[in-house]
Amino acid sequence: MILFGRKLGRDLREHWTQFIAVSLMAALSVLIFSGLEGGWRGIQAELDSFATEQEMPDAWVTGYSLTEDDAEQIEDLDGVDQASLVTSVPVTRTDASSEGELSLSTRDDAGINASYIVDGAPVSDEDGVWLDEAYAEANDIGTGDEITVSRGGTDTSLEVNGLILQPDKIAYTGTGLVAPDPVSFGYGIVNDQTAAELAGTEPVEQTIPILGDPDVVHAEAPGILGDRYGSFSDRDTHPHVATAYERVTQIQSLSYLFSSLFLLVALLSIFTSVRRLTDIQRGEVATLKALGHSNRLIGTYFTAVGIVAVLIGVLVGLGLTPFLSRYVLSTQQGSFSLPEWTTAYTPASAVLPVLLVVVCILASWTATRPMRKATPAEGMRPDVGRARRSLLERLRTLWQRLPYGSRWAIRDASGNPVRIVMGIVATTGCMMLLVTGFGMPDTLNQQVKLSYSEQYRYDTRLSISPLASEAMREGIEDEAGEGQWMQQSSVQLGADDSTDHMLTVLGTGDLFRVLDRDAEVIPATDDGAVITDRLSQSLDLDVGDSVTITTSDNADHEVTITAVSAISEPQGIVLSEEAWGEVGGDFTPTSYLTEEPTTEDVREMPGVTGSLTLEEQEANALTMSV
Repeated sequence: MILFGRKLGRDLREHWTQFIAVSLMAALSVLIFSGLEGGWRGIQAELDSFATEQEMPDAWVTGYSLTEDDAEQIEDLDGVDQASLVTSVPVTRTDASSEGELSLSTRDDAGINASYIVDGAPVSDEDGVWLDEAYAEANDIGTGDEITVSRGGTDTSLEVNGLILQPDKIAYTGTGLVAPDPVSFGYGIVNDQTAAELAGTEPVEQTIPILGDPDVVHAEAPGILGDRYGSFSDRDTHPHVATAYERVTQIQSLSYLFSSLFLLVALLSIFTSVRRLTDIQRGEVATLKALGHSNRLIGTYFTAVGIVAVLIGVLVGLGLTPFLSRYVLSTQQGSFSLPEWTTAYTPASAVLPVLLVVVCILASWTATRPMRKATPAEGMRPDVGRARRSLLERLRTLWQRLPYGSRWAIRDASGNPVRIVMGIVATTGCMMLLVTGFGMPDTLNQQVKLSYSEQYRYDTRLSISPLASEAMREGIEDEAGEGQWMQQSSVQLGADDSTDHMLTVLGTGDLFRVLDRDAEVIPATDDGAVITDRLSQSLDLDVGDSVTITTSDNADHEVTITAVSAISEPQGIVLSEEAWGEVGGDFTPTSYLTEEPTTEDVREMPGVTGSLTLEEQEANALTMSV
């Protein structure tokens, strides 16, 4: 054993270049899996804890002119535990050098969606506002400060009673944005009286948060609310919640994918490294056999060489794991908010290193098989090499046409299949990392530029209340100038469809253009509908197919698909105002797209619930690719 111990140290020193790849791949496999697991499991554990302790709703139903009776009817449904009514009022903060948009909501008296207090007093019926922590930090606002908000041209001063995190706004982005922008968009909680004073006589959006079975609510809510029904969402689809849960799944998938890849490369590396070492030391192995050492002992020795290399990599990977986990958490803190950002690990992080060592033992032992089978005399003779006839050699006509250099390369590759596979796997992994690291941001940038230069042509998007009267809309159009009206609402497609999709109805104009797969504009028609490509694939619909659009009032409208669009957002079905009218639909605009910049007077007009410029939307979308 002393002899083999000395030999082990000497072999590792002399042939370390062969085993550095083994240690590196083992370290990367453990680091990627355990490091990412510590991040995503930490987020998942905190999400689950936060959702449970603060009673995060299971579903949300939005609409206009909703009442407490509507919430009670939904609460009476089988499978529903609690439901309540929350009113949200969009306001503009006017006491800052740059205007910010806030969504101020009433608190849930039933205890659902309870605010997490970061600083200050608990949420109560007192006057004042409990402000979003991220917005407060970004704008240097603290407990006890006063902010001024404006709605309908009236300024209101509110004292900041505390800083909060709202369970259903952990990934709050504001209306029309795809990424959080806490400098310009935030939320807050006010009492019922303050919300009523801010809303005035204008209609505002209301939400019924629900604890219970989302499927029951989705099926029954449209019938209960009728034409006042706006949309339905659960934790998987709510725009300000789903991002956090989706991010956990994404990081988890990446950890499995890349750790498996590095594990496979590590196995191939240990196999080829041990095989090469035994080939180099044929004479030494033959001498040891001649001296009486058994095949099992010699095989165990070379396996131990591989184990040492793997163990070094495993220990390095485990040592770096906490740093990667904390880095993963730091990269997600700008995407959503949680009370705590801590790592969490499971036994899987310990099982992987053990599994890695075990399979590497098997690979190393397998690699020593030719050496163990050889006799001392065979080991003393020079190695004649290994060559195999390739499948191409059976195709005589093709084989004869290949140059000698190509035949030589093919035969060498056939004699070393493991090395060829290792090269293929390693190259595949490198390409995956390159595409992930460079290709995805480039793709996102290209898509953003396409959307905000070719698809969207407006300057400002004004959000319009669906309950705005015709006179209000005419006034908005007169003040804002030339533009295009647009309606967006949730619908179902087909009798068996249980998922909400986006219906977009476009008024006259070309500020919102629908593009085909070649980025060419699809002209508006008086009949037929355009479906987005992803929805087309998921519902198996194509040009010429008919589909039934079911609106919130349970009215059915049958349309024919005339084109497939490649627009990325919004995913759904698009019709012109004329085509929607032909099938019996009512055109109720929810947005007005303007050609020119708007003034503060326009944004404060009755019926306008918010505004967002195209420049702000593009800048926000670009933050997702950095």
